[in-house]
Amino acid sequence: MTKELNEMVIYYWSPAVKSEDWAMEKMATVYKEAHAYHSERLYRTPPQAIQEVLVLKEHAYSQAK
Repeated sequence: MTKELNEMVIYYWSPAVKSEDWAMEKMATVYKEAHAYHSERLYRTPPQAIQEVLVLKEHAYSQAK
């Protein structure tokens, strides 16, 4: 709400193989239900669009075997 960039790196893991789309859907839910919850009522400004908030960057990770 302050218009300041708050960049976070988020890692996910699961006992079963999950897709990046699955992780993005879960993060979108967290954003809507926690971070953007009542933002208009509390801050008098609408929350940013999910496409502006969540960005999937190229990954450099290794998958567990």
